[in-house]
Amino acid sequence: MELEDEIKTLTVAFQEFLIGLTKQQINIVRSEVYKMVESIEDQEREALMKMDDVAKELQVSKATISVWLKQGKIPGHYISNRLFFFRKEIYAAIRNEPSLEKYKRIKKRKANRTR
Repeated sequence: MELEDEIKTLTVAFQEFLIGLTKQQINIVRSEVYKMVESIEDQEREALMKMDDVAKELQVSKATISVWLKQGKIPGHYISNRLFFFRKEIYAAIRNEPSLEKYKRIKKRKANRTR
């Protein structure tokens, strides 16, 4: 099932669920949904990285990050003419790009140091 179809199915199911609720219950559900959305947005903001952050985390130079970006090995996003990266996308690119194989271990080493 495609994502759009899943969303439509969930929307209909959610509407049917809401029909059976009182106004007070609907307000509680609305409040909880807003909290969940805020939490997701907070997590996404935390995962947003500048080039310096990516370079430090992967232990490479900013020039290397620029080269990888130009080669299409890692994705970057411009927001108001500033370049940002999503941590999740960087590590997905590292997993999928054979030439970046050795950088997979950096995340593991950092995790082991904190234990």
